[in-house]
Amino acid sequence: MEATADTIRKNDWRVSVRYPTLYLWLVFLSSLDVILTRVILFFGGIEVNPIADRVIEGFGVPGMSLFKFSIVAFVIVICEFLASRRPKVGRNLALAAVLITCVPVLWSSSLLISVAWSGQMLEMKIYPGEDTAGQQPAVVAVEQ
Repeated sequence: MEATADTIRKNDWRVSVRYPTLYLWLVFLSSLDVILTRVILFFGGIEVNPIADRVIEGFGVPGMSLFKFSIVAFVIVICEFLASRRPKVGRNLALAAVLITCVPVLWSSSLLISVAWSGQMLEMKIYPGEDTAGQQPAVVAVEQ
């Protein structure tokens, strides 16, 4: 039996999405946000988003990652749902999500650059076993 284009499409397990490039950027920027947040927390910074801060307190960094990507998945589902009824609205929401996710990434990047530029990161003792008594961590804030 020869496979035709119709039978291949019916048996294809892949699901296409309407805005794959925007979703790729959203996932990439969200990943970068999680990574930068973790770096800032490692250097003694604080999380300024009260919801994310509560998640970090309760579930740690893995909980923060799960929380962040649950939100990303929810946004993608909403965009796809809206796009099935009003494609322009779905695309605009996906674009807005990408642009909004740029804000904490740019902010965190600027904080890390300013702290690194001032030399505060180089002065910190961060290795296990070192005496860190009296060591002041570089305090930076993260907004999500």
